[in-house]
Amino acid sequence: MQDVCSNCHAPGWVDNFYEQYESTVALYNEKFAKPAQAVMDKLYASGKLTRTPFDEKLEWYSEDSCAGGHQTPRSRPLAA
Repeated sequence: MQDVCSNCHAPGWVDNFYEQYESTVALYNEKFAKPAQAVMDKLYASGKLTRTPFDEKLEWYSEDSCAGGHQTPRSRPLAA
């Protein structure tokens, strides 16, 4: 993908963009995804949730309080 970006952008710009992107992914994982996954794992371990994907309402993220109004499946941490 960086090759595609390099068609229009200078190498330094491309490198900086990808470094910033990777840092954003790492921050999201540490601040939101990993703590949320730890809570979900405790719920699975206690038997309050089943391991069947998306069979409980908690396993779905609702954007009803946001502009979208549709539901999006909960996802695992983003790959770094």
